[in-house]
Amino acid sequence: SSAAPRSFAPLASKSRSMLWRGEVTSCWESRWLIVRPADDNNWGILHAGTVPIETSLALENLLRDEAHGTDGIALELPGVAPLSEQSLRHLLRAVRSSGAVLKRLCCAGCGLGDAAAGAIVDFVSEQALPLEELDVSGNRLTAMGLAQLCIAFERHPAQIYPRRDAGAGICAPCRLHADDNAIDRPLEVLELLGRRGLGPCPGAGCSRRRCLLGASLHLVGGLG
Repeated sequence: SSAAPRSFAPLASKSRSMLWRGEVTSCWESRWLIVRPADDNNWGILHAGTVPIETSLALENLLRDEAHGTDGIALELPGVAPLSEQSLRHLLRAVRSSGAVLKRLCCAGCGLGDAAAGAIVDFVSEQALPLEELDVSGNRLTAMGLAQLCIAFERHPAQIYPRRDAGAGICAPCRLHADDNAIDRPLEVLELLGRRGLGPCPGAGCSRRRCLLGASLHLVGGLG
Protein backbone atom coordinates (compact mmCIF):
# COMPACT_ATOMS: atom_id res chain seq x y z
CA SER A 1 0.00 0.00 0.00
CA SER A 2 3.02 2.27 0.03
CA ALA A 3 2.97 2.81 -3.74
CA ALA A 4 0.96 5.51 -5.49
CA PRO A 5 -2.50 4.40 -6.68
CA ARG A 6 -2.21 2.27 -9.81
CA SER A 7 -4.68 4.32 -11.86
CA PHE A 8 -2.20 7.20 -12.07
CA ALA A 9 -1.45 7.88 -15.76
CA PRO A 10 1.66 10.00 -16.36
CA LEU A 11 1.18 13.15 -18.44
CA ALA A 12 3.84 15.36 -19.98
CA SER A 13 4.56 17.74 -17.13
CA LYS A 14 7.53 16.95 -14.88
CA SER A 15 9.59 19.11 -12.54
CA ARG A 16 12.60 18.49 -10.35
CA SER A 17 14.55 20.23 -7.63
CA MET A 18 17.65 19.11 -5.75
CA LEU A 19 15.49 17.63 -3.00
CA TRP A 20 12.06 16.93 -4.51
CA ARG A 21 10.60 15.85 -7.81
CA GLY A 22 7.06 16.37 -9.04
CA GLU A 23 4.99 14.84 -11.80
CA VAL A 24 1.50 15.80 -12.90
CA THR A 25 -0.71 12.76 -13.47
CA SER A 26 -4.33 11.97 -14.18
CA CYS A 27 -6.10 10.26 -11.30
CA TRP A 28 -9.79 9.33 -11.30
CA GLU A 29 -10.82 12.20 -13.60
CA SER A 30 -8.58 14.65 -11.70
CA ARG A 31 -5.08 16.05 -12.16
CA TRP A 32 -2.70 15.59 -9.24
CA LEU A 33 0.87 16.69 -8.70
CA ILE A 34 2.73 13.68 -7.29
CA VAL A 35 5.68 14.80 -5.15
CA ARG A 36 8.48 12.50 -3.96
CA PRO A 37 12.02 12.89 -2.64
CA ALA A 38 14.30 13.54 -5.61
CA ASP A 39 16.72 10.83 -4.47
CA ASP A 40 15.28 7.33 -4.44
CA ASN A 41 17.24 6.60 -1.26
CA ASN A 42 15.75 9.71 0.42
CA TRP A 43 19.21 11.19 0.96
CA GLY A 44 18.92 14.91 1.64
CA ILE A 45 15.39 14.72 3.03
CA LEU A 46 16.51 13.61 6.48
CA HIS A 47 19.59 14.76 8.34
CA ALA A 48 20.30 13.16 11.72
CA GLY A 49 16.64 12.07 11.86
CA THR A 50 15.18 15.53 11.21
CA VAL A 51 14.00 17.46 8.16
CA PRO A 52 16.22 20.54 7.65
CA ILE A 53 14.47 23.87 7.10
CA GLU A 54 15.79 24.06 3.53
CA THR A 55 14.01 20.78 2.76
CA SER A 56 10.66 22.20 3.87
CA LEU A 57 11.26 25.44 1.96
CA ALA A 58 12.17 23.50 -1.18
CA LEU A 59 8.92 21.54 -0.89
CA GLU A 60 6.89 24.70 -0.42
CA ASN A 61 8.54 26.37 -3.42
CA LEU A 62 7.99 23.35 -5.64
CA LEU A 63 4.31 23.27 -4.73
CA ARG A 64 3.88 27.00 -5.32
CA ASP A 65 5.48 26.65 -8.76
CA GLU A 66 3.97 23.39 -9.97
CA ALA A 67 0.60 22.79 -8.28
CA HIS A 68 -1.23 25.50 -10.23
CA GLY A 69 -3.83 24.04 -12.56
CA THR A 70 -4.04 20.76 -10.66
CA ASP A 71 -6.80 19.52 -8.38
CA GLY A 72 -4.37 18.77 -5.58
CA ILE A 73 -1.19 16.97 -4.63
CA ALA A 74 -0.02 13.59 -3.38
CA LEU A 75 2.94 13.66 -1.01
CA GLU A 76 4.75 10.32 -1.24
CA LEU A 77 7.14 9.62 1.66
CA PRO A 78 7.27 5.80 1.94
CA GLY A 79 10.35 4.61 3.79
CA VAL A 80 11.53 8.10 4.81
CA ALA A 81 12.55 6.93 8.26
CA PRO A 82 12.76 7.68 11.03
CA LEU A 83 10.36 10.57 10.39
CA SER A 84 9.82 12.42 13.67
CA GLU A 85 6.68 14.28 14.70
CA GLN A 86 8.51 17.60 14.34
CA SER A 87 9.79 16.74 10.86
CA LEU A 88 6.35 15.67 9.68
CA ARG A 89 4.89 18.89 11.05
CA HIS A 90 7.49 20.90 9.10
CA LEU A 91 6.57 19.14 5.85
CA LEU A 92 2.83 19.47 6.38
CA ARG A 93 3.29 23.14 7.29
CA ALA A 94 5.08 23.61 3.96
CA VAL A 95 2.11 22.06 2.16
CA ARG A 96 -0.32 24.33 3.98
CA SER A 97 1.79 27.45 3.38
CA SER A 98 1.99 26.70 -0.35
CA GLY A 99 -1.78 26.87 -0.70
CA ALA A 100 -1.89 23.41 -2.33
CA VAL A 101 -4.62 20.91 -1.43
CA LEU A 102 -3.26 17.63 -0.10
CA LYS A 103 -5.22 14.76 -1.66
CA ARG A 104 -3.03 11.83 -0.66
CA LEU A 105 -0.40 11.41 2.04
CA CYS A 106 1.77 8.30 2.12
CA CYS A 107 3.91 7.81 5.24
CA ALA A 108 4.18 4.04 4.99
CA GLY A 109 7.15 2.57 6.82
CA CYS A 110 8.31 5.89 8.28
CA GLY A 111 8.58 4.78 11.90
CA LEU A 112 5.65 6.97 12.96
CA GLY A 113 4.28 6.70 16.48
CA ASP A 114 1.18 8.20 18.05
CA ALA A 115 2.82 11.63 18.45
CA ALA A 116 3.37 11.82 14.69
CA ALA A 117 -0.26 10.79 14.19
CA GLY A 118 -1.07 13.97 16.12
CA ALA A 119 0.69 15.99 13.41
CA ILE A 120 -1.54 14.40 10.78
CA VAL A 121 -4.60 15.02 12.95
CA ASP A 122 -3.81 18.72 13.23
CA PHE A 123 -3.29 19.04 9.48
CA VAL A 124 -6.51 17.18 8.63
CA SER A 125 -8.48 19.38 11.03
CA GLU A 126 -7.12 22.54 9.43
CA GLN A 127 -7.36 21.66 5.72
CA ALA A 128 -10.65 22.97 4.31
CA LEU A 129 -10.92 20.37 1.52
CA PRO A 130 -10.94 16.58 1.94
CA LEU A 131 -7.88 14.38 2.07
CA GLU A 132 -8.82 11.43 -0.13
CA GLU A 133 -6.22 8.85 0.90
CA LEU A 134 -3.93 8.36 3.90
CA ASP A 135 -1.35 5.58 4.09
CA VAL A 136 0.20 5.07 7.53
CA SER A 137 0.81 1.35 7.15
CA GLY A 138 3.93 -0.30 8.51
CA ASN A 139 4.46 2.12 11.41
CA ARG A 140 4.22 2.05 15.22
CA LEU A 141 0.72 3.46 15.73
CA THR A 142 -1.26 2.08 18.64
CA ALA A 143 -5.01 2.06 19.23
CA MET A 144 -4.62 5.58 20.63
CA GLY A 145 -3.14 6.86 17.37
CA LEU A 146 -5.86 5.20 15.33
CA ALA A 147 -8.53 6.73 17.56
CA GLN A 148 -6.98 10.18 17.10
CA LEU A 149 -7.20 9.79 13.34
CA CYS A 150 -10.79 8.56 13.43
CA ILE A 151 -11.85 11.50 15.61
CA ALA A 152 -10.13 14.02 13.30
CA PHE A 153 -12.04 12.83 10.24
CA GLU A 154 -15.39 12.18 11.92
CA ARG A 155 -15.40 15.51 13.80
CA HIS A 156 -13.81 17.78 11.20
CA PRO A 157 -14.92 21.38 11.98
CA ALA A 158 -16.41 21.81 8.48
CA GLN A 159 -17.88 18.27 8.35
CA ILE A 160 -16.28 17.60 4.95
CA TYR A 161 -16.09 13.82 5.41
CA PRO A 162 -17.31 11.85 3.61
CA ARG A 163 -16.74 13.84 0.42
CA ARG A 164 -20.15 14.28 -1.19
CA ASP A 165 -21.43 15.17 -4.65
CA ALA A 166 -25.07 14.15 -5.00
CA GLY A 167 -25.16 14.91 -8.72
CA ALA A 168 -22.25 12.58 -9.41
CA GLY A 169 -23.39 9.98 -6.89
CA ILE A 170 -20.28 10.45 -4.75
CA CYS A 171 -20.18 9.71 -1.02
CA ALA A 172 -16.50 9.02 -0.55
CA PRO A 173 -14.68 8.57 2.76
CA CYS A 174 -10.95 9.09 3.06
CA ARG A 175 -9.27 5.76 2.32
CA LEU A 176 -7.10 4.77 5.29
CA HIS A 177 -4.28 2.21 5.02
CA ALA A 178 -3.29 1.33 8.61
CA ASP A 179 -2.22 -2.31 8.48
CA ASP A 180 1.00 -3.58 10.05
CA ASN A 181 1.05 -1.20 13.01
CA ALA A 182 1.24 -1.82 16.77
CA ILE A 183 -2.52 -1.97 17.36
CA ASP A 184 -3.23 -4.63 19.97
CA ARG A 185 -6.49 -6.59 19.64
CA PRO A 186 -7.59 -4.71 16.50
CA LEU A 187 -11.07 -6.23 16.29
CA GLU A 188 -11.87 -5.02 19.80
CA VAL A 189 -10.50 -1.59 18.95
CA LEU A 190 -12.72 -1.33 15.87
CA GLU A 191 -15.74 -2.51 17.85
CA LEU A 192 -15.13 0.12 20.54
CA LEU A 193 -14.69 2.89 17.97
CA GLY A 194 -17.89 1.78 16.25
CA ARG A 195 -19.89 1.94 19.48
CA ARG A 196 -18.74 5.54 19.88
CA GLY A 197 -19.67 6.49 16.32
CA LEU A 198 -16.04 6.79 15.25
CA GLY A 199 -15.43 3.49 13.51
CA PRO A 200 -14.10 3.39 9.93
CA CYS A 201 -16.11 1.51 7.34
CA PRO A 202 -14.61 -1.97 6.75
CA GLY A 203 -15.29 -1.50 3.07
CA ALA A 204 -17.43 -4.55 2.29
CA GLY A 205 -19.61 -3.76 -0.71
CA CYS A 206 -18.30 -0.20 -1.05
CA SER A 207 -16.43 1.43 -3.92
CA ARG A 208 -13.85 4.20 -4.03
CA ARG A 209 -16.55 6.73 -4.94
CA ARG A 210 -19.35 5.59 -2.68
CA CYS A 211 -19.60 4.24 0.87
CA LEU A 212 -22.80 2.43 1.73
CA LEU A 213 -22.47 3.53 5.38
CA GLY A 214 -21.60 7.16 4.63
CA ALA A 215 -18.55 6.84 6.89
CA SER A 216 -15.76 9.40 7.20
CA LEU A 217 -13.01 6.78 6.84
CA HIS A 218 -12.78 3.65 4.72
CA LEU A 219 -10.37 1.08 6.16
CA VAL A 220 -8.35 -0.54 3.36
CA GLY A 221 -6.80 -3.92 4.07
CA GLY A 222 -7.79 -4.17 7.73
CA LEU A 223 -5.43 -3.71 10.69
CA GLY A 224 -3.53 -6.98 10.52
